[in-house]
Amino acid sequence: MARGWVAGYRGRVSLSPRRNERAGLWWTLLLALLAGVLVVLEHQRRQGAERVALEDTALAAVKALIAAEQAHRVSAGRYGWLEELGEHLPLATASGPQGLEGRSGGYRIEVLLPSGRGPAGEVLLVPRGGAADPLLAARHVAVVARPLVPGESGWRVFYGDETGRLFVQEGAIDAEGSRENALPRARLERPRSANEPGAVWRLLDDLDKNP
Repeated sequence: MARGWVAGYRGRVSLSPRRNERAGLWWTLLLALLAGVLVVLEHQRRQGAERVALEDTALAAVKALIAAEQAHRVSAGRYGWLEELGEHLPLATASGPQGLEGRSGGYRIEVLLPSGRGPAGEVLLVPRGGAADPLLAARHVAVVARPLVPGESGWRVFYGDETGRLFVQEGAIDAEGSRENALPRARLERPRSANEPGAVWRLLDDLDKNP
């Protein structure tokens, strides 16, 4: 009886190192998994912070370019393309296939001028290379900042015009529109919701008031 008990006790003792090894292996795997998750989260945090910085810079560029357009209109009587702004141009520019291109760290900044009116009376817009209507160009201009690589260099598209209104299109809300990365074809008169055709545009002031 005593011998059997001793033998059983020794058997149980002999199994404990294996159990300890298994427990140690599970703890090692768990710690490695946690470390991996922390690395991924930190990487995403840094990417997010970089995108926010690029978006802030692009928005500032839109505001600066609108101010330059206002100054150009005072002297020329109308709004103009980037290459027409001369000394008023606030952005570093690069030579592109259609002349000067506005650049701002991961964003492309473009001037849109009116080309005429649509069926509902809306003011149609064209980028550089399009035919601008000289009468409407004396009254309206729009500046758009789009990420060069949507989802990487930025999620949001910014739109500003001569009224000082700033609109934003968020890729997180309209992912399909963000992938298309299209320029607006008509002047934005008001915010546009997801229930309407086309991209979702919101007033930046409204987003700042209701983050």
